[in-house]
Amino acid sequence: MRISHIITRMDWGGSPDIVRLLFQGLEAQGAQCTLITGPTEYPGVRTREFLERIRARLLVVEELQRQPQGYKDIVACRKLTRLLRQGEFDIVHTHTAKAGALGRISARLAGVKHVVHSPHGHNFYGYFNFVFSRCIAVTERALAPLAEVLVVQTQLEKEDYIRYAGVDPGRIRVIPQGIEPVSGSPDIPAIRRSLGIPAGNQVVGTVSRLEPVKGIQFLILAAARLVKTRPQVSFVVAGDGSQAELLRDMVSRDNLGAYFIFTGWREDARQLMPAFDLLVQPSLNESVGMVLLEAQAAGVPVIATRVGGIPETIDEGHTGLLVAPADAHGLALSMQELLSDPDRRAAMAAQARSRVAQRFLVSRMIESHAHLYRDLLR
Repeated sequence: MRISHIITRMDWGGSPDIVRLLFQGLEAQGAQCTLITGPTEYPGVRTREFLERIRARLLVVEELQRQPQGYKDIVACRKLTRLLRQGEFDIVHTHTAKAGALGRISARLAGVKHVVHSPHGHNFYGYFNFVFSRCIAVTERALAPLAEVLVVQTQLEKEDYIRYAGVDPGRIRVIPQGIEPVSGSPDIPAIRRSLGIPAGNQVVGTVSRLEPVKGIQFLILAAARLVKTRPQVSFVVAGDGSQAELLRDMVSRDNLGAYFIFTGWREDARQLMPAFDLLVQPSLNESVGMVLLEAQAAGVPVIATRVGGIPETIDEGHTGLLVAPADAHGLALSMQELLSDPDRRAAMAAQARSRVAQRFLVSRMIESHAHLYRDLLR
């Protein structure tokens, strides 16, 4: 099989990791893969090593960028069409919204027989205002016929594409995200010392882009409530983004500086997770939440919001707790509930590891895609 994967960028995040894992897994099965991407500024270590290794099969289109670019988008579409025509690919698989729009159009212009699209999330509601959300739905409805198959990660995504984009259910495949196993045994005391966490404190962590949709401000509001009755707790915020300064100012204004540790963007964020007693993700919208899967794989109970595909990621009451979005009071009560019950946390940790190992295997994700591709070629 000659397969081209198209994505706007390979920066830190869930969709670039999935593309990397798919590329590597399919390559191991004998497929000939090519990656077409826009400029990548902030790749993780594994992604950087991967891009270096596949340099001969990596094509960079400078005009292919995440945000609407007007004339640049037209140039990107022309370049993609030329590259896809020259590559004579059996299958073109586009990833994320912008690359999915330009990539699907270009693939059809280039005469590619089989086109697959993975949105890696849903933008039909929760991210933008009503008018812009409607525009996205209309656009997806127009683009949907250009892809033979739509690959989504959750049942919710499937239902959203049926409802908002009018996609035929028979053209949608649900393939859950796969999580890479972490080798070695973490030195939890050493991790906590490196973060400056006082001895004896419990640790609540979050690993996230610091953007409005991630709802980190509600974790801070919940922390202000929690520390009144549970002062021996530290909050670790690993990540960076447009709200970084605003969130630090919020912590300072609420006199929570002694409780919060902002690490900034951490390449080793996943290695920090075993040192958490809880991981909290207070997102206002979320398609899957890879961090939640990674935390559960590390045996860390999670608390998250009942939005998007998160309820499919967590077995509520068994591997974590769910609360309403934008509910600081509910977050505080849930944190208090689990921090006060070490036996329950231990039981959740065991069930979380087992569930992720059974349902969210990288090998299963890769084989499901390979099976899909073989079906299309037959």
